[in-house]
Amino acid sequence: PEISVFEMPVEQFSGWFILPFLFTFIEQDMGQRCFAASSPSILAKAAIGAGIAAFSVCLIPIYFGVLGQSYGIQGEGSVLMTAVSMSTNPVIAALVGTAVIAAILSTANSLINAVGSNLSQDFFTENRSMLKTKCLAGAIGIGAIFASYAFTSIVGVLMLSYELSVSCLLVPLLVALFSKKRGAFLPAASSMVLGAMGFFLFRWVETPLPKEIAAMSLSLFGYLMGSALMRRSLRRKTLKV
Repeated sequence: PEISVFEMPVEQFSGWFILPFLFTFIEQDMGQRCFAASSPSILAKAAIGAGIAAFSVCLIPIYFGVLGQSYGIQGEGSVLMTAVSMSTNPVIAALVGTAVIAAILSTANSLINAVGSNLSQDFFTENRSMLKTKCLAGAIGIGAIFASYAFTSIVGVLMLSYELSVSCLLVPLLVALFSKKRGAFLPAASSMVLGAMGFFLFRWVETPLPKEIAAMSLSLFGYLMGSALMRRSLRRKTLKV
């Protein structure tokens, strides 16, 4: 069934809007861009300019998506390409299709290279060679093709990748960023463990809150519990001394 933006369920809103927003706090790409800026003012201007440019570009698929809804386009095919084909000529439709394919291939290529680089550097530190790296990247690409048949929505896959990282890392990283004290291992570890448990648990257990919010709440509880246990252990050591 068709769902308008204003009729979107709270569960879907939390997954499609809140998760990507929170992921920007912890993703490595954003951190690299922030650290590369020469001053806070330049970083702020660059962020505002990038946001305006990204929003302007996003207006194009949004326009054709709304246009496709007005045409009553439904089915398993691409609503974007169907709307472009119906509202423009074949040349523009071919150019748009080529641009979409190029964007998909560019993203897939960069992700495969990133995953292959991380795996080769973290787990295959000895006897590394270009051939082994190429074989690893090829295996990741082939595995991704077969894994894609298990999913029907690319947005769902993106949200799934965001959700695991946010559930495990958001709370300890935010505390590390804004806390003046040095972080401790036990609270961070308990927060990550309970966040990961919540990621899997709340897929089968229904809660009044959306599963993403529930997993982050469980991660926060894990951090508070770890902090309480650490303070209790420090008090015991102080009393013994």
